[in-house]
Amino acid sequence: MYGPAPQQLLSFAAADLALRKIGLDSLVMICSAEATFRSDFLNRVRMNTIAGFQVFSPIAFRQYPCGWTKLCKECDGCDVGQSTGYFDRANYDVVAFYSRDYVDARKLLELAGAAVIVRSDRDIVNLLNYTQDAIGSPLERIENVAEMFVRASGKIHVLRGIEPNLRLGRAMENFLAEVDPEGEQLQRLRCEEQPDQRDRCVRIASKKQIGDVLVQHDGAADGRENEVKK
Repeated sequence: MYGPAPQQLLSFAAADLALRKIGLDSLVMICSAEATFRSDFLNRVRMNTIAGFQVFSPIAFRQYPCGWTKLCKECDGCDVGQSTGYFDRANYDVVAFYSRDYVDARKLLELAGAAVIVRSDRDIVNLLNYTQDAIGSPLERIENVAEMFVRASGKIHVLRGIEPNLRLGRAMENFLAEVDPEGEQLQRLRCEEQPDQRDRCVRIASKKQIGDVLVQHDGAADGRENEVKK
């Protein structure tokens, strides 16, 4: 779900269709397919999600693709650290809420003309086009479920907090290993976000790690140049 707005909007389609079968009193968590977590994380989801009052959108720790860059050590169970990843505050892929609160918020947005509720598969196309239909509305830039709760009603709070036991990054690791193992298509990964949205770009290494590589590269280049002169 993390990516362009149309892709993120699919979380609404999934929730709209699923909640019709789950029921209005259920605690629901929408989660990216690449997310991994420990069982104690689910306990915090349960405690931090309060019916009629609060939804929970944890800030996951995004791991660098260490196996591909060779700039850090692969370790899914290690403690979080600057050398292995970062807390991705721009990511809202994981969010927990009670079904009734979600349905109420969606109905408010539908009445405001700023959203389309997906009642069948045929409505998904209308959902993906809703941003163009709502141009000029203060709600036109809603892109994820957490933001929907913020815009729809002041009575529902959105709790954000770092969650060390919630990890992201497996999708990038798999893509680099299977699609571009030698870095031949690295240009395809260039982030095209606007300058004010660069925090949504996925990082593959820390600034220090990249800086060390550049220093080593420059040192090796200088060494080869000196050998040529000799």
